[in-house]
Amino acid sequence: GIYAENSNVFMDSVLIKGNSEFLTCGVLSYLSNLKMTNCQVIGHKSGGILGCVSNKTHLVISKCFVAQNTACGIYAYNRNTKKVKEEEDSFIKKYKKKDNEEEIKENAIQPNDVYIESNLIENNHGAGAKLENCGNIC
Repeated sequence: GIYAENSNVFMDSVLIKGNSEFLTCGVLSYLSNLKMTNCQVIGHKSGGILGCVSNKTHLVISKCFVAQNTACGIYAYNRNTKKVKEEEDSFIKKYKKKDNEEEIKENAIQPNDVYIESNLIENNHGAGAKLENCGNIC
């Protein structure tokens, strides 16, 4: 599988297939910004996608196929038990209107957020998606 720690990971159209005889994990992301699109995570005994987010990182899983994993399909949790307010300047772009010079904040991915959208999660032994103490779950 793939292990990412304190990094930015972008995966597109990746097949991560496990061996049902050994304890394997498809993707293990620890305090990293992880974005997966059009990926397949199949047949892992220790879980498909495991992600640890903090007040500085986020997890985005979109249009992925997660199946036949033991323990869980997707497991995301927050390392911090207390939610810490983070400055939004590095994650939100500010724009000014020409008419009245008001600032508008664009919707952007915030730290501590978990986005799981348009995925097919099936035939996992255990929970399909388990999310604990995360920020906004979309």
